[in-house]
Amino acid sequence: MIYLFTDFSSQDFYVGQLHSAVLHRNPDARLVDLFHHADPRDIEAAARLLARLSEYTASDAIMVAVVDPGVGGSRRPLMIKADGRWLVGPDNGLFSFIVRQAESVDSREINWRPANMSVTFHGRDLFAPVAAMLERGEMPDSTPCEVVMPDWPKESGRIIYRDHYGNLMTGLTEKSVTVDTVLAVNGEPIRHAECFGAVNAGNVFWMINSIGLVEIAANQADASACLGVSVGDEILFQA
Repeated sequence: MIYLFTDFSSQDFYVGQLHSAVLHRNPDARLVDLFHHADPRDIEAAARLLARLSEYTASDAIMVAVVDPGVGGSRRPLMIKADGRWLVGPDNGLFSFIVRQAESVDSREINWRPANMSVTFHGRDLFAPVAAMLERGEMPDSTPCEVVMPDWPKESGRIIYRDHYGNLMTGLTEKSVTVDTVLAVNGEPIRHAECFGAVNAGNVFWMINSIGLVEIAANQADASACLGVSVGDEILFQA
């Protein structure tokens, strides 16, 4: 099973070309479009989402992850085996949270290159074919290397994703809060509730969402619009 996580969006042709590149080398591959709307300029936010989503993939999954503003530059292409899962993508910090929490890690720089490779589309021309080879049990030419590990905090109160409902996911996990924790957004206190139905329509609250992140939401309303905040803004703890 090959999972795809990118900033390509579902509106352009890039995701389809990833599928085509994998299936060209391995027609029997099974593909899962895990997420294609990562912020293309916010590698840290993407890395946090990728780490949480990876926990809901098969234990022997192959994951192609591409959030790569440095494509065509000096950053290395990687393939990493972390606790049984293969990760394929750029060495720019995108895999750092997965590597931090893994018990076993084998990180390798990809030396293999196709006959023709676009300078700007390594996802299609390099990472997708490598994933297809790994799925077939083939090992592309590679060299052991260290992974770039940015000095990002383990937990972050920054909003890292706004879904189409207007719910706001933060970089905080359940380890940072209790049910008595009160968050603050623009001076507005935000209290905990288990789920949407636990508050009245229009009320804003925070909860632990389905992937284990602290999320600010509103019952039958857009929390982002209610609070006047969006991706990148900081959530505070009220004293």
